[in-house]
Order: sequence, then C-alpha cells, then structure tokens
Amino acid sequence: MKEGEQAIVLRVRAYGERDLLVVLFGEIEGRLPLVARGGRKLGSRVRAVLQPFRVVEVRYRKTREVGTVAQAELLERFPPLEEDPVRFAWAAYGAELLEHVGEDRDARSLYDVFLWYLRRLSGSDPPELVAAYLELATLRVQGLAPELHRCARCGRGDVPLVAFSPGAGGAVCADCVPRLTDAYSLSSAALYFLRAFVQLPPGRIGRLTAKPDTIGEVARHMDAFLAHHWPAPLYAKRVAREISRPLLAAGEEPGSETAKET
Repeated sequence: MKEGEQAIVLRVRAYGERDLLVVLFGEIEGRLPLVARGGRKLGSRVRAVLQPFRVVEVRYRKTREVGTVAQAELLERFPPLEEDPVRFAWAAYGAELLEHVGEDRDARSLYDVFLWYLRRLSGSDPPELVAAYLELATLRVQGLAPELHRCARCGRGDVPLVAFSPGAGGAVCADCVPRLTDAYSLSSAALYFLRAFVQLPPGRIGRLTAKPDTIGEVARHMDAFLAHHWPAPLYAKRVAREISRPLLAAGEEPGSETAKET
C-alpha cells in the first residue's frame, strides 16, 4: 500500500551499489527513512529530486523494515543553501537536531519550524539566532525547554532573572545565584530573545536582528543548556561555526535588538 506526504530531505547516502538511503522529515510521520531503488544511477529522476534540504511530495511503500520510494516530486528548494557552504552547514545542523527527536513527538509542529528554519537560513537572519529558535522548539516538544519566566531554582515569578543555569533548568534570580555552580550572567536582551523564541510560533517571528554581543550570548546559553540536557552529542554546529569563522566579514554594523512579530 502506498503512503504519501510532504517531507523535507534531511540527508542522502549510498545504499548498496544501485540504491540510495534517504532520510526525510515528514509532516505526518516525522523522521522517515526510505530506500530509493536505483537512485544511484545517472539520470535517475528520484536522485535529482531527493537532495538535502529540499521540500518534496513523496509517495512510498511501507515495509516491515525500511520503506521504499515510489514517487517524489519537488515542491520547494533553497538555492542559497545549496550554493553556500556556510548556509549548508547550518542546515545540516538543523537536520542533526531533528534526527535525534523521537518519532512519537509532534511531527507537524517541528516540520513547520524546520521549514521556517531553512527559509530563514536562505535569507539574511543571523544563523545563530535562527538555530536558537529551532533548538528551543525541539527542546519544547521533548519537555526539556528552559524555564524563562520564573526562577528555575526557587520558582519565584516576582523577581528579576539575572543569570542562566543549565543545571537549575533555566533563568534564575539573584538570591539563587550563590547557591549554584553553573550560573552565569543573563542580559535582558538575551532573555528577551529566548522568551520570544519559546512563546511565538514561526509565523509570528519577524526579521531577526541583534548586536553581535547579544547573538553570542544567546548562542552560549543554548550551547550550555544543550550540553546539559540533550540526549546525544551534537557535532554539526561546531562544523558550521568552523566554516563560518574565516568567512565572517569584518567591520559589519551591528543591528538593533528586534524579534518583531509579523
């Protein structure tokens, strides 16, 4: 019996001498590994369509093990991701996050977020901020999102949150900081972005601009939180940063602090 759904290609690799193993993230199934029979042959239409980070309509046959592709149609592609190694590396990081999310999670919400992520990477938004939104979305569906509206340690909601503690589970107040060994300063600008990313669906996130210091701080908080709570090591983000570093333009004007709703 053939099944069909819209999906995003996460990765593709050789599978035997003639076939391809394609891992997709479907809007219904979530993570969806499929074999494309004959996909390695030159001139294969399926091979031309099923390239990383493309949106496709795929029909497939389910089996007890790995299903097989029956038909694939291209719906949307992102040339900037395919042409720019930095953008491609950040897209690969997003794919790595989704591959670690359990198949019983809310596939539809993560599908929409990942599609937003790829579209934003194709534009001018800072990759570190776009990645933070995806990170918080994947944490949220797993019940692991940081506490950002009341002290993660004492639970008080009537005090300023001045530090971030991965061990405590998020933002903390000044009274709790001396009792924690991993609490470090949290600026109001970084807290603003983190709260907006947890609260707003992708359709309500406008253009992202921030000062470099704020972008760096948000990234550090997310790195520390993921290192403490994510169930598996993440490697692609480090690769994306290593590729980005020598290509960063010097002397760029810092942007203003905005995460506007559309």
